[in-house]
Amino acid sequence: MQQEFSPRQPVPSSILRRAEARGLGDWLCSYRLPQKTGSCLFLLLPTLFIELLFVGSVHALGAFIALGITLWPLVLWAGWTFNTSRSRIDLFSNGFIHTSPLNQQIFPWKEIKMLWRGTYKNSSNTQSAGVKDIDTIKIRDKQGRAFEISTLHKLNEHERARICDTIESYFVATHLPALLEGYQRGEILNFDPLFVSRDGLWNKGDFLPWSQVETIEIGPEQIVIRREGRTSDWYRTWVPRQPNACLLNAVVEIVYKAAR
Repeated sequence: MQQEFSPRQPVPSSILRRAEARGLGDWLCSYRLPQKTGSCLFLLLPTLFIELLFVGSVHALGAFIALGITLWPLVLWAGWTFNTSRSRIDLFSNGFIHTSPLNQQIFPWKEIKMLWRGTYKNSSNTQSAGVKDIDTIKIRDKQGRAFEISTLHKLNEHERARICDTIESYFVATHLPALLEGYQRGEILNFDPLFVSRDGLWNKGDFLPWSQVETIEIGPEQIVIRREGRTSDWYRTWVPRQPNACLLNAVVEIVYKAAR
């Protein structure tokens, strides 16, 4: 296995051994995945201060009980902070490994079933002022396990793009050939609630033949499909809500042109 080192994060030998054992191929890049955790603490500190004022008074027993109730979330918060601050992702040509002090998950590309990619406007003071959009991605594998790069992760614009682009591009490259083979055999491709076949498209029972498709637009934010002769959209949804929008885009680019 190619054992290079990221300019940001050296790869521990234990991760490289596990990747080699699972056949994850060549190493691509690695990043730490810290999350924003301070807000939970600041919400609890005022409550803790008020409770401490009652210690020594006639309400001391109740104060101690309330103090214990407050400290328990603080303990959970400290554990979660420790876990997320040491979380990391290591990407390989055949999958990736997500590691935290409490867990390690391996996601081969071929085992990933669903992928959602989203772009959100930057409305957070914790993100760089020059970053207008925040990339997010979520995957779910065949066993129901999930992984997500959310708006809570403290990553810069280039790190987010590198992680999301790598996951998305390798996911498409892995699953697209089988989808196209199924399409050629006459199978119906499931992008629920949208379905694609050699005859056309289905959306909640409404059929649209390829010959009546006016335009198909799959952008970074929305998917819009229009029927010829209609002013209203035949299908419209936000890309972050559409499962496997990247695969849908790749399929449509090939089959729509062929059908026309």
